[in-house]
Amino acid sequence: MKTLAIFALFCFAALFFSTQSLFAQGSTPKPFVEQSDPEAKKIVAQLRDKYKAVKSTQVDYTLTIENGENKEVQKGKIFQKDRKFRVANNSNEMVCDGKTIWMYMKKQNEVQITDFDPNDEDLLSPNKILNFDQVDKNFLYAITNEDATSVSIEFKPTNKNSEYSKMRVKVNKAKNEVEQIKVFTKDGTRYTLDIHKMQAASIDDSQFIFNKAQYPGVRETDLRD
Repeated sequence: MKTLAIFALFCFAALFFSTQSLFAQGSTPKPFVEQSDPEAKKIVAQLRDKYKAVKSTQVDYTLTIENGENKEVQKGKIFQKDRKFRVANNSNEMVCDGKTIWMYMKKQNEVQITDFDPNDEDLLSPNKILNFDQVDKNFLYAITNEDATSVSIEFKPTNKNSEYSKMRVKVNKAKNEVEQIKVFTKDGTRYTLDIHKMQAASIDDSQFIFNKAQYPGVRETDLRD
């Protein structure tokens, strides 16, 4: 379930960094320090209002998962609306209506049902990761690299027990868009998300509910309390 949980994180990270003309012009690369970068904090402050104005979005992506010599590439789509999200790739789906999560595994034709807990550290749900009112409490962040075409901002969780060590976002300056997001875990796994297209979209709430009638013979495993 962790793999698709990462998608939810990516979805909100993409929204968080889609902005216009908020880059510090002419700044030089700086080492990551144990306090948030004032220039990065300015970007975050301006993005807070922009994010709250975004109602729903669709993202087309390629996700590369690497651990040692093992490498897996997945392509898919993310649909997001407030706390609700739907992530689909060539083998799995993850659907959340803000209260319940359905994790569908195509190979097994099985769906696992769990309660959505926004405080679940393992899930790292979108709304938790980029809760702008809590970002300074949950992360240290800084602009770590900038050149003529892009700027990179790196986030590190303040919770030392987190299984995620950092997240790095690369932004295309000319387009004012996220072009790549990387998440590093403490077990050595690296998730690289390349965003091909991200756009505002009108999404019906029915997209955020798992309709088992569309999956003939699906086996349900209800893991809720």
